[in-house]
Amino acid sequence: MNGNLCGRFIQRLAKNLIKVKPQLPQCNQIITKRKCSSVVYPSSLPYRYTPVHFAYDLILPAKANDELPPLIFLHGINSAKEWCWGDLPQIIADRTERKAYSLDARNHGDSGWYEDFDFDLNVEDLLYFMDEHCIEKATIVGHSMGGLTGYRASVKAPERFEMLIVEEMYAKKVPQDVMDFLTVTSKLWIEAEECMPAGLEEEEAERFITEYVHSKNPSLVPKKKGPSGLTGLLRKDQSGRFVFKANLRVIQNKVSDIDSMMSEVDGVYEGPTYVIYGSRSPFEIYNHKENIQSHFPKAMFLEFQAVGHYVHKKYPKEFTEKVVKFILEQTEK
Repeated sequence: MNGNLCGRFIQRLAKNLIKVKPQLPQCNQIITKRKCSSVVYPSSLPYRYTPVHFAYDLILPAKANDELPPLIFLHGINSAKEWCWGDLPQIIADRTERKAYSLDARNHGDSGWYEDFDFDLNVEDLLYFMDEHCIEKATIVGHSMGGLTGYRASVKAPERFEMLIVEEMYAKKVPQDVMDFLTVTSKLWIEAEECMPAGLEEEEAERFITEYVHSKNPSLVPKKKGPSGLTGLLRKDQSGRFVFKANLRVIQNKVSDIDSMMSEVDGVYEGPTYVIYGSRSPFEIYNHKENIQSHFPKAMFLEFQAVGHYVHKKYPKEFTEKVVKFILEQTEK
């Protein structure tokens, strides 16, 4: 990607955001059997899988139909369950009469921090979480990285997924230029953490980070008044300073090489699939429909106009209506 094109991509993706290992050696596959599953899955990892502590919210609907598979909400990279989804899981759970889980990925939110992190691991984590909670089958609602986890898990273990709802994500290997943007963003967020004065309140810390990043790279964070867009992404560390909930140092290191982050999607999921995307997103999902349908032949697409990467944040009501309608229609079939 040439400099001008790369610069435009970074600027567009950053605008959407503010609006709202070395290669491992190959070895034989390791067979993993989990406690609540009767199926044995070959691990896609070239090393032994080690489970982590997962933080999650359990959302109970006002009226539950226990015969229906639960919903599992998955957030994007450098995000967290509360910041990403807000009250949408509760609204969708109530209207579909399904129990729901909102899960923090490893190295994100309140889940455990570990040196191991890649997109293949996220698939193992999801299946492990489902088995630990005796979830035989689920419907996935995933944004960005969470959608990628849904794609990859459903082709690996299609019998475990009733349907798949993905917002703003490719089914193919994520382009390196997207990872490069994340590297730049993570680096500046880390610098802002290290330079932040002690004793700031959360809103002041958010403002400091926003202004610091703008001073270093104005294209990443346009100057603006109002909320920073970081509310819910910070926590206090042991010293009382605000830091990001995401393990930025590990994530920054890993995403620098997409080939070590994930393998190509391999397989087909024949279940109902709903792909939602924004017309102004730099991800340009509309250019990747053919590839998505090669792995998800029943995929339906919904484009939201005049919005980028965070459709559900700019249009929460409309997003919820479409997701609920899709779930109810597929449930009746």
